[in-house]
Amino acid sequence: GNNPAGGEETEYGVASKTGGTPDSEKTMVSVKPGYLVDLAGNRYQLNLGHNVLGRKAQTSEATVQIIDPTGYMSREHAIVEVKNAGGNELMHLLSNYKNQNPSFVNGQKVENGDTLVLRDGDCLKFAYTELIFKMQ
Repeated sequence: GNNPAGGEETEYGVASKTGGTPDSEKTMVSVKPGYLVDLAGNRYQLNLGHNVLGRKAQTSEATVQIIDPTGYMSREHAIVEVKNAGGNELMHLLSNYKNQNPSFVNGQKVENGDTLVLRDGDCLKFAYTELIFKMQ
């Protein structure tokens, strides 16, 4: 039994799969950006990069258009920047954009120029429109 594809070789193959360097491409795919859920249960998926959050309107340039029955949310209200924080981690950074009315995270007003890191379960409020931020 001097077969190169025999027992020992196979074991080395298995060992190197678990102990080898991680496949970075697979790692990237396994992490999805978070999403927002409004009180009506509508789900708004965020994407890697620049997400412009705004009120759903014909004239809205927002990439994430949120249903706002009150009309107080701006058409380009806030930005969520989703970036790779190394390894399996994504960072979600919220800042104001062209908003006329304030943004809040967990009841705390987001000042212009502020950038907040969103955490799973955070309550976001754009004018009167409330959403929950969820990690995948």
